[in-house]
This record gives sequence, C-alpha cells and structure tokens, in this order.
Amino acid sequence: MNKEVLIIGGGIAGLSAGIYARINGFNCTIIEKNKTAGGECTGWDRRGYHIDGCIHWLVGTKEGTGINQLWKQVGALEGVEIYHPETFLSFEYQGTELPFYRDLDRLEHAWTALSPEDTPAIREFTGTVRTLQSFDIPAEKPMDLMGPIEKIKLLLSMKDAGMVMKRYGKIGLTEFARNFTHPVIRSALASFLPEGYSASSLFFALAAFSKGQASIPMGGSRAFAQRMVDRYLNLGGVLHTGCEVTELERSGRQITGVVTDRGDRMTADYVIAACDAHLLFDRLLKGSVSDKAFQKRFADPEGYPLASQITIALGYSGSAEQMHRTTSIETEDMQVGTRSIDRLTVTHYQYEQDFAPPG
Repeated sequence: MNKEVLIIGGGIAGLSAGIYARINGFNCTIIEKNKTAGGECTGWDRRGYHIDGCIHWLVGTKEGTGINQLWKQVGALEGVEIYHPETFLSFEYQGTELPFYRDLDRLEHAWTALSPEDTPAIREFTGTVRTLQSFDIPAEKPMDLMGPIEKIKLLLSMKDAGMVMKRYGKIGLTEFARNFTHPVIRSALASFLPEGYSASSLFFALAAFSKGQASIPMGGSRAFAQRMVDRYLNLGGVLHTGCEVTELERSGRQITGVVTDRGDRMTADYVIAACDAHLLFDRLLKGSVSDKAFQKRFADPEGYPLASQITIALGYSGSAEQMHRTTSIETEDMQVGTRSIDRLTVTHYQYEQDFAPPG
C-alpha cells in the first residue's frame, strides 16, 4: 500500500511538493485554506480587466537550465511562451531616464554616453554581470542528497559566484553606488532593491535577466499556478480548497494527521507544512517546537523586516508601446505606515492582449 502524504498549503511550494509526491508514488492530499490554490501566485478579474498579482520576473525561463527543467516538470512552463522585455527597469531622476537594458553592450553605451567620467566603473559593473552569466542555480539534486564528489563539483561550478559574493556580499547598495559620480546612476543603483539587500543581489538579478534566465511567462501568475494545479490533479493528487487546517494530531513527537475547520480528521504517514512559518510554530504547534533561525527573525523585525507592497491597478485608454515595461518614477513624499515613500514603480501589461478590453 502506498504511503499517505498530507500537505498544508496549496501555494507554489505545496503544489510542487504534491507533484513530486505523486511522481514518486505517494498518495497525496493538499489542504488549501483559500478558494483557489496558488498562494501569492495569483490574479484577479475586474470589469473586463485581469490584474496580475505576483510574477515580476521568474527565474528559470531559459531553455536547458536546471530550474527551467524543474518548472516544466511541475507543469508551470510546459509549452508556455516567454516574454523577454528589453529592459529590466527604467529609472527616472530629475528629468533623466536610465534604462537597465537586457543587452549589456547597449546598457554600457547608454550609461557611458550619460556619464563619460564613470566609464571605468560602468565597464567594471557590466563585466561583473557578464562573469555571473555563467552561473546557474543548481537544481538537479538537493545538497543533502549529494555525495562528496558531487559537492566538490558544485563548489567548483560556483567559483565565479563566490568571487562576486566575496567582493560585494557585505556591501550595501548605497555604499556600492558611491563608486559612480553621476547622480542618476547613483540614485538608480542605491534604490534598485529594497533597503537591506547587498550589492551582490544586484549583480545576480541583472546576470539572470541579461541571459534570458529571468523573464515573464505569458498568461500571468494565476495561469502559471493553475497549470501546476492541473498537473497535480492529472497525476491523481487530491486537493481540498476553502479548507483550513486548525490543529495537528500527534503521537509522541510524530505528527500523524490534521484537523480542519470543517471538523474533518485526516491521517497520514507524512505531514508537510508548506504554509507560513509563524502560523506553523505559533498556532499549529502551539509553541511546543521552536526553530532558532526562525525565532531570531520573528523577534527582530528591524534586522529582518518583512517586505510589503501596495498595488494599484489602472485601466488606461491608449497605447503603452513606447513605455518601458517597468519604470521607477519620482513622486512627492508620501507617508506609508512608518516609512516615507518618494518613488513609485509603474508596470504595464500591453504585451498581454487578454488582460484588458481592446484599446
């Protein structure tokens, strides 16, 4: 008899776990509290428009790479057209535009034309991004299943990434931006990612983008997640939506099943928590089990802030063809919670013909 697996949470992690459970011969049930699976990978239909709720960029869009194979195995990218915008972002500052082009030669030419005095720093910048283009996130096997020889090969394959991490891993974006003299370049690099990210994150993001490894699957986030749902169900998995796990059943230190808000009791040989970590430790495990790494983060919101986002979707009567897909624009200072905001990011979806009524 096949062993039973219960998965709490039907987001991308839960769906992935369920798909691989079925591929490996386990009976599997996913319990998702929302009416649709997919978690944060979602979207909404409003008055003839589709509002995409998640994917800004997806790592794994380049054919032949390990992560691309994973996405295809779980059904997310099988037969899906990929959109490759020419810019990652266009940054506007005091009337000047600074595009982050996919083509690094074009980026270098545009930036040096704007600021000839920064030519050495710009060329070093694009050179580092080119170096990282050879780096692929390993996805064939988890490290805990690798043997000694496999781990050595992995470390050797990551030497370029290691060099970048050694040089830029402990440098913040604001500090790195001081290598440039032009105020537009400085401002763009300092605000490229949320506060707290190291400069190395900038290089990894642009390396993935410039080699086609971080682009956009057509159809949007909700369709992306639905393809995974379909894959899971076609493999024979069971999915309960609109059903929340409220309690874990135990035998000693072993979790043997769950209780839902419907009063259902489900037992399993294995229970996988693919849900919010704080919910797991605090509400489901009732504080009886702790993890030092997570507790450190929960107790220090300043050192480990939670990123948040407000999205406003607008229907626009006209064409956005001349716009960069994503543009960072200056605004008057706005107070959001305890933070002062002086920039907004605007993204258009003209490339998705079904996201809006004609025109």
